[in-house]
Amino acid sequence: MSFPKKAKTCKKISKDMKYLVKKFILQMLYGILESNKVHLSGIARSLEESINLKKTIDRLSGNLSSFGGKEKQECYL
Repeated sequence: MSFPKKAKTCKKISKDMKYLVKKFILQMLYGILESNKVHLSGIARSLEESINLKKTIDRLSGNLSSFGGKEKQECYL
């Protein structure tokens, strides 16, 4: 799946959500598809950010723990 298709899928999933939530979903989807792993360390490595890997993992972990996607999950069930 190319990046534009990933971004389009992300936009569908995150419709009516705040910008930071959309960005988090895009990064998680991209990381999972790029690394073929669901571990945060694999996702963080695939993002290839210029900051320390531990900082990226901490950010993803914090976003994941505060993610309240319950209302969106109900739409797709």
